[in-house]
Amino acid sequence: MIFHTQNIVWTFKTSGSGFDIESGDWELFYYSSPALFGENLYIGTSNDANGRKTGGLKDHYTLFKFHRDSSAPIWSLDFGPLEVRGGPVIHDDSGVLYIYVVLESHTDDKSKRKQDFLYQIRDNGATATVMWNYTISENVDDAGGFQWAELQRIYPSIDESGNVYVLGRTFNSFTKAGIRRWNITVPFESDFPIKGIGFQPTIHNGYVYFGADKFYCYRASDGALMYHLTKIDHTIDRFGQVVPRPDGTLAVGTMKHKVFTFFPNGTEKYRANLGEGKIIVSPAVDATGNMYMGTKNNDKSRFVKLHGETGVVVWSIEDLYDVYSSPILGKKRVYFAGEDRYIYGAEQSTGEITYSTKLVGRTGILGSDVNQVALAMDPSGNIYVGDMDGILYKISTDDEPGSSAFSYTMGKNMQRVGFY
Repeated sequence: MIFHTQNIVWTFKTSGSGFDIESGDWELFYYSSPALFGENLYIGTSNDANGRKTGGLKDHYTLFKFHRDSSAPIWSLDFGPLEVRGGPVIHDDSGVLYIYVVLESHTDDKSKRKQDFLYQIRDNGATATVMWNYTISENVDDAGGFQWAELQRIYPSIDESGNVYVLGRTFNSFTKAGIRRWNITVPFESDFPIKGIGFQPTIHNGYVYFGADKFYCYRASDGALMYHLTKIDHTIDRFGQVVPRPDGTLAVGTMKHKVFTFFPNGTEKYRANLGEGKIIVSPAVDATGNMYMGTKNNDKSRFVKLHGETGVVVWSIEDLYDVYSSPILGKKRVYFAGEDRYIYGAEQSTGEITYSTKLVGRTGILGSDVNQVALAMDPSGNIYVGDMDGILYKISTDDEPGSSAFSYTMGKNMQRVGFY
């Protein structure tokens, strides 16, 4: 492996950030992934599960806007005690930028999630204005043992008309003006809502797909349920985010180390079994449909490439530590991060790691781990990512974004602008 700490172009550290178990005063990049639009970068701060366990949640969380070439924020929007649970996701409405985030309130003792809110924010250039917000989840902690909901990122998605889709305790769609189009109770089996619903719905060819206890397909125009698949595999605990592929099929990973590919009508094409490890990330998909993803399995985690047509493992990087950030494809390499404080770049054809950068935050508990979030890449090949020490990084590579329209993760493109 080749380690290049000099690849770090700049860093930004939030005030009061870092893991301080004594004071419980930390503001991290945990659920919020960097989103790029033009020359600018957007990202929000949040906390992690340890903050909930210790009652160490903060009184202030923030959405930042940066120019890509500077670590000084252009503006920052203080949400008070409302944590950024997902987003930002950006919609360009004829030159007016609207930013969507999901915010979370906490119980009075700051130990549990209470409510979720969808916010629309207008970027005015040098300032930002909150336009509207809606409550999408109520009394979350009343369900009791809302364990997976406590760990889920919740990202909105935007269609070509600017309609917004978001998963809370129910499935919601809003117009860009903030008018609720529909609000649907998802037909979960047994007590699955207690285990949470989150990630990001995928909008594709007029339909909305997401995974929870089952694989769901809704019609985007009116919220009609088209189908849900219930008997794929009785061992599945939870699906991840659905990703479209060049051949028209859809791919999704599960918490039980499987990857499923489906035709849009719900017919299964194939499944790949990785043997062990949770697949929490959304796969990156190249121009020929090959899929790249990591697993969460402590010090036996791996990062793999699956053949697009068969699902056979093409190559595997073994003995990593918990890879559950979403990867991103350049032209040369696939880039990923995990809980060992490195950004890795592996050759797409062979899996050989020919690039890596060590993050500079603290070691020890959490420190510079990268969890939950996705990487973003600008047109010059610079990578942006936030870590568990509250540090945002711009990191240079000798690469550039992949040319495939399908090489996104958690967004329409690698800058994560919409998903349609």
